[in-house]
Amino acid sequence: FITSDNSMSMDAPLSEKSTVQMKDVANLLAAISQSLCDESITSVFGDSHAVVPIIRKDSVLTNMARLRGTNVGCSTNAYLAIRHLRETKTRVDRIVLFSDMQCYDSVGRSFPYWGGHSYGSLAEELRKYRSSVNPGVFMHSVDLAGHGASQFPQDERRVALLAGWSERLI
Repeated sequence: FITSDNSMSMDAPLSEKSTVQMKDVANLLAAISQSLCDESITSVFGDSHAVVPIIRKDSVLTNMARLRGTNVGCSTNAYLAIRHLRETKTRVDRIVLFSDMQCYDSVGRSFPYWGGHSYGSLAEELRKYRSSVNPGVFMHSVDLAGHGASQFPQDERRVALLAGWSERLI
């Protein structure tokens, strides 16, 4: 399962000297990753989550554009991607997440007048997925902004936290 962050924060350039947006890198890495898999599910997230059908005979750049062009809103509700797997009881062996890791729950923490509590977190959804669908799933969390932000405790088992990116990442 490969998922990319298409939120507004991903519109930021990779660096002060670049015009390439983090969103482009996330979706390109997702398209490349998908092309290397025998079977995979590819998706994007923002306010909502959407599975994006990838056409294997299309080029990586065409599939990148397909991912990038999927409108899921501006927030960074990454937990919705894993919630989708849990609710559909879709068993995968790996989850790969490309994001700047500015992940949060826009329904709870950002809008305290809706109750002031969180309705979802990435780490909690991973725990729920493991307890109900696949206890052995491995999570690869890639922080493309390179800030070293993490959505998981450092000692979380079967979670690889990566910060930064290069063509050698995959």
